[in-house]
Amino acid sequence: MKLENLNIIIADDHPLFRNALRQALSSAFEKTEWVEADSAEALQKVLDTQEAQFDLILLDHTNAWFSWLFDLDTPKNTLP
Repeated sequence: MKLENLNIIIADDHPLFRNALRQALSSAFEKTEWVEADSAEALQKVLDTQEAQFDLILLDHTNAWFSWLFDLDTPKNTLP
């Protein structure tokens, strides 16, 4: 099954992991717009400034900035 025309955010502080995750998923998600965020601030900026609706946000929930700078209510309140 191919999923197409999606907008996906990868939020993780490790650039190699973001790149590897995008490469691993690219074959299943064709014609996908990938957006990356390396911090909670960067993710919030993407959510605030991006005009596209996002279909999926992949978060590194074990990251220190996730636990105290960002919570799951933020994207829920930002993107209905």
